[in-house]
Amino acid sequence: MSLQKSAHIAILALAGSLLLVGCDGDLTADAQGGSTQSASSSAGGASSVPSAGSGQSSSTGGSSGKASTSSGSTGKSSGDSEGEVLPPDGYNDGDGHGNSRCHTHDLAFKTVSSTVAGQEEVSVALTNKSAATCTLKGFPGINLLSASGSWSLTRSAETPKTATLGTGKTAYFTITYLPFEGDGKEFRAASIVVTPPDETTSATLDWPGDSLMRQDAATHPGTFVGPIGS
Repeated sequence: MSLQKSAHIAILALAGSLLLVGCDGDLTADAQGGSTQSASSSAGGASSVPSAGSGQSSSTGGSSGKASTSSGSTGKSSGDSEGEVLPPDGYNDGDGHGNSRCHTHDLAFKTVSSTVAGQEEVSVALTNKSAATCTLKGFPGINLLSASGSWSLTRSAETPKTATLGTGKTAYFTITYLPFEGDGKEFRAASIVVTPPDETTSATLDWPGDSLMRQDAATHPGTFVGPIGS
């Protein structure tokens, strides 16, 4: 073999060797590239799923939203138990000037029997025995009691007015009654149960008048009670 031919073979061999090295390098780069892409995809997937910290933050955010809803519900419940509870019709809790209404335990009661313009009446005095000014407005609840039962009196057509009572001051209401005169059904009242306006506690007094004509079933009975101040 000539020197020139040997050199040519050597050049070809060296080129082949370089070519093989280049191919291996490309394959290795492709493999590493695929591995990197796979890791990148995996990392990308992990990034799309919240981390424990992010998930906790998200959970906290949801919990916070829920807590706000619960608070709103509580607020509504609170509003229902306070602002939505309505007093009865005609309810009076004072005179609008800082004076509260008179409670039963604030009052002393006394009856006076009389005849006015041909009508038999029992007036009931309510005296403020407390240390503070209080008010009364409306009709008292009146039950007449006898040995045979009770009679709840109807109200007159008068319009109630506010009575403001300082300590020791007195307001009145009147029971107008039809006395028994031998005809009809007799009601022998023994006592009066008086419940001041807007109160549920009562005071019991002796009935100072005569026997009454019982008319509790009548449309317009001759026995009735007037408002405070009558």
